[in-house]
Amino acid sequence: MTRNLLTKVKESSIYPDELMANISRSTLGRTFVLSLIIHLAVIGLTSIRFAGLCIQYNTLQPREQIRAEKAEARRQELIAEAEKRASAGRKAGTQEGGGADPATGTDGDTKSPIEKTLEETSTERPTGSNVTFGEVDDLE
Repeated sequence: MTRNLLTKVKESSIYPDELMANISRSTLGRTFVLSLIIHLAVIGLTSIRFAGLCIQYNTLQPREQIRAEKAEARRQELIAEAEKRASAGRKAGTQEGGGADPATGTDGDTKSPIEKTLEETSTERPTGSNVTFGEVDDLE
C-alpha cells in the first residue's frame, strides 16, 4: 500500500523543471527585438527625405533655410517684375511724350476721383460715448 501511495504521489507531483520549461522557451525576447527592428525600420524609411535635407543643408533644421531661400527667390521675382513694369512705363512715357512716373508706371496728373478720395486724410475724430461699463449689458 505504501508503494502504491508513493507511485501516486510521484505521478501527481508537479516538477519545477517541467513548469519552467515553457517560460525558458519564451518568445518574449525575440518578439521584443523583432518589434524594435520593425519600429526602427519604419522610422528610418519615413525620415529618408528629412535626413537628405539635413545633409544637403548641413543642419538639423533645414526647414528654416528652405523658407529663407523661398523668401529670397520671391523677393528677386518681385524686383524683376517691378523693373519690368518700370521699363515698360518708361517706354510708354517716351513714346507718348507724357510725364509717366517710372516708379508706379502711371501719370501723376490724371487720377480718378476714387483714387483722390482714398488719398485724402480724414480729420474726423470719434465722439465720446456716454455709456459706462455697467450699462453695456443693458444695451442688448
